[in-house]
Amino acid sequence: MTDLSVRLGRSLSAYALALGLALAPSFARADEAVEPASVVTAVPASTPLTLAYEGSSEAYPNGTFAEQLSSASHGGGGPVGGSPHRTGPGRRDNWKVGPQWRATVDGVLLFRDGANLDAMLNEVGPIAPSVALPPLEFRDNFDHAAGVRALLTSEFPQCAGYELQVGYVGVEKWLANAYFERETIPAASIPTSDVDVLQRRSLNYESNLHAVEINFQRATRGYLKPFAGLRYLGLDETVTDDNVQFTTGVLPNPVNVGDTIASSTTQTTSAVDIQNNLIGFQAGVRLDMWRPTRKLHFNGFFSAGAYCNLVDRDRIFQDSNTVTTNQLVEVSDGNGGTVEQVNTTVSTATTRSTISGDGARVAFVTEAALAGTWKLNNCTALRAGYQVMFLSGVELAEDLWIAPPPVEAIDDDLFLHGWFAGLEYRR
Repeated sequence: MTDLSVRLGRSLSAYALALGLALAPSFARADEAVEPASVVTAVPASTPLTLAYEGSSEAYPNGTFAEQLSSASHGGGGPVGGSPHRTGPGRRDNWKVGPQWRATVDGVLLFRDGANLDAMLNEVGPIAPSVALPPLEFRDNFDHAAGVRALLTSEFPQCAGYELQVGYVGVEKWLANAYFERETIPAASIPTSDVDVLQRRSLNYESNLHAVEINFQRATRGYLKPFAGLRYLGLDETVTDDNVQFTTGVLPNPVNVGDTIASSTTQTTSAVDIQNNLIGFQAGVRLDMWRPTRKLHFNGFFSAGAYCNLVDRDRIFQDSNTVTTNQLVEVSDGNGGTVEQVNTTVSTATTRSTISGDGARVAFVTEAALAGTWKLNNCTALRAGYQVMFLSGVELAEDLWIAPPPVEAIDDDLFLHGWFAGLEYRR
């Protein structure tokens, strides 16, 4: 009985001590500060947990690191970022850690100033054995050429307020040409030929343009977005004067053993090739000018730049002569007799000479465009517009072709303009 009383007393003492400690704050004096009790709030399981970091991150400037990390990793029910794989533009995309892309691809149709074909044809003279040029059969000057323009724009979270742009434009084969009527060169005028030869003379002028640019664009909330960057433009031009001889039909066989019949054709080429390589800086502005409806808006850009034009000039002369010979010979038939056989041989000799000269000069390029965009959905839109481009300080092949000796480099201007249409996609 005594042991039971002792154990019961000890238990009551421990309980009283614990109760006294729990009620101690309520008996504090009025002049003593009392810390408030902690409050625990239940958080629904569907709400993402974020750390209450007040500082912002330079790598994620649109919000705190915890908010960015939470929204990027959370599922479709996230309060800010939504699904990390969701496409389409919008303010909520700014919380994702990846870049946003905007791509435009256009087909372009650019018109070019016509070449001085009359002056170029005056430099074309007859080639022996001809003593005069035949009449012109066909001529066509520069008109338009088709190409492509692509522009990729990306907004990186690491570069707050700026967009990176990479652009390309390429136009292949502006063509200007003139063809002379076909003429016949008698065999008597060609020492190495036993048959008549036909001859065709032509003058061809070809021009190509390719450009690549990298720009940084200011992502402002207004309708003006200034940009600046690097650009390379390549303008390649070639003038070719071709005189081609050919035969029609099959070369006949000799009648008597040991005899030969030959045909001789010659292709003579005189060409001028100029490559303008413009490397420099440009600056400009893109603008959204008018939005009459929710789906239709108009935009455009203007740019100007200064370049160093590294010019490669080549003057090429080439002659290629082909002689085809049929010879009638006797060969053994394997039975002690002989049979007649025609042996055909073809030989070609080519001579080529190239005179090269390089140079450098200052060039300027100005470009502008106006486009209308029709929005199909949040990601895709159709676009069409008109653009102009002016190049100053370039060398053209026609100037080198018609320049009298001694030939000197001539600065010239080139004006291009035309339509474009394509597709715009945003992610």
